[in-house]
Amino acid sequence: TLPVAIVAAAYIIGQAMVGFYILV
Repeated sequence: TLPVAIVAAAYIIGQAMVGFYILV
């Protein structure tokens, strides 16, 4: 089972990468 913290971190990192990609 995956801890909620890992799932949340992966989601936040994914959002940040997408936002950074769009920004650039």
